[in-house]
Amino acid sequence: DSAAYEKGLRRYVRFLKTHKAHGCQLIYSLTTPVPSKEEGVKLDPVQNQIVLERNRIARKIMAENHIPVIDLYGLMEPDIEKYSASKGNVHYNKEGYERIATRITGVIAGILKEKTAIISENKKSQPPTCKPGYNPLPYFAGRQ
Repeated sequence: DSAAYEKGLRRYVRFLKTHKAHGCQLIYSLTTPVPSKEEGVKLDPVQNQIVLERNRIARKIMAENHIPVIDLYGLMEPDIEKYSASKGNVHYNKEGYERIATRITGVIAGILKEKTAIISENKKSQPPTCKPGYNPLPYFAGRQ
């Protein structure tokens, strides 16, 4: 349910900020739409409402924590049928994945450019560092 999702996402963000993301810029990508398997219906009316609610919660939490959000839902929804691997499939064809990758790399490049400009302005600052290869998911497996 929404309350459990919000609690879990808040806990996850707090964990990353407190234990793993020292000096790193966290970025959050919204979940993409769930297409309908039914002919003549663009989006799955039940599953897509869950995605929209969770994306709303995520936007709120990320705003509170000053974490940039990449809106993959808004990117893919208008042309979901064009980019889906098949009708009702949540996976994408080659063009769909390229579209997502282009958006994500563009946002990351923009953030790096901003960070580099700030570092250049303040010669005393050190570039951000973080631990590569850390996967926090096992820590949260099975926990509410």
